Amino acid sequence: MQRVVLLLIGLLAQVLGIEADASQWGELGVATLFVWGSVELLRKKVFTALDGVQVHLFAGGVGVALGIAFGLGEIIAGGALDWVVFGIQATLYATFADLFGKKVGGGSGNSPAPG
Repeated sequence: MQRVVLLLIGLLAQVLGIEADASQWGELGVATLFVWGSVELLRKKVFTALDGVQVHLFAGGVGVALGIAFGLGEIIAGGALDWVVFGIQATLYATFADLFGKKVGGGSGNSPAPG
């Protein structure tokens, strides 16, 4: 099971362009990239109708799922609650980074651009 999870997370890292070594995936900053990239990819390609608060709730679900996957893959230590908290932390940082980046860049948060 652990090898399958590591393989799938490695494939996700390649899709998202995350070049961190597998030993670094358990760091909160790298996990934040996984959450942010996964949400953006899914939002643009699969769940195109998500907007506003729905995006944040979806990101929470993605973060928790990635936290559990990282735990099952033994990338992070601890029990199930630790994995969920790790995923929520990564989601929180990804949300802050997304909102800050769009605010500084002149974007409109998670709302689509007018036009």
